Amino acid sequence: MNEKNKQNLIGQVLLFSATIIWGTSFVVLADTIAEVPKFYVIGLRFLSSALIFFVIFHKRILKMNKRTLIGGLFAGISLALAYTTQTIGLEHTTPGKNAFLTSLYCVLAPFLVWIMLKEKPKSYNIIALCTCIIGVGFISFSGGEAILTFTFLGEGMTLFSAVFFAFQLVYLEKYSDCDTASMVFVQLLTTAVFVCLLSLTTELPKGIDVYRLNLNQGLKILYLTVFATIYAQIALIKGQKKTNPSEAAIILSLEAVFGALFSILFGKEKVTVPLIVGFTIIFLSVLMSELKIDLIGLIGKKKKTE
Repeated sequence: MNEKNKQNLIGQVLLFSATIIWGTSFVVLADTIAEVPKFYVIGLRFLSSALIFFVIFHKRILKMNKRTLIGGLFAGISLALAYTTQTIGLEHTTPGKNAFLTSLYCVLAPFLVWIMLKEKPKSYNIIALCTCIIGVGFISFSGGEAILTFTFLGEGMTLFSAVFFAFQLVYLEKYSDCDTASMVFVQLLTTAVFVCLLSLTTELPKGIDVYRLNLNQGLKILYLTVFATIYAQIALIKGQKKTNPSEAAIILSLEAVFGALFSILFGKEKVTVPLIVGFTIIFLSVLMSELKIDLIGLIGKKKKTE
């Protein structure tokens, strides 16, 4: 194996590991917020992550310029709103649905780029959006009966989180010339401050006892901090640099698949035919968007050759 192939393999392993960990995090977070106040959990996760990230990259962070700080703040506010709405949604829906609906940020991002950066979406972006809407429709009728299972606090808030994740992606694109480590640190710290304030104003008034953790709860938050945030972010950054964009897109799109898989394995998901169909359609729409598969263009080329 030559050095290029070796580096590519390392990049793939890093991306796969991050994707699998993110897939497990939906189940771990759902279990944790069932016992511990949700904003407290997110606040601890991101505050600890920011501190650890600062220790690792402090030399680069201390040299951060104004543009990096501004970009990190915008991306961080988007990330804070994304995790807030996603976690509220996770309280009222299953980890699998939460994972797949969150993944729609990949499909929505091009349309926000159109609004904010004046770059028109391609035909495959429009097809992907229409396809994912069909997938959401199947998920909404996935209760095993012909009834609507879509709720505002569950699936609705999760869809809002996808929009905010898309905003974060747009800001990362807009400020892509800035130092990555510094941008990630500002995002983590901004999210931590935002969510900690939410916790102090909405959860602390219920009594200091809500902040007490047992060993099991502490270990779950430690897992979310060290593996699902710190390790996953570093693996993502390094993995993308070693892997070509198409391979990276395919691997990262599997996050929702792993989220649903672990949700089913741990008994959090009731498997129905509409649910599987919905998951499949959404996965295909994300894949279409990430790989830039232009079905209209392909059909047009086929007709020309006939």
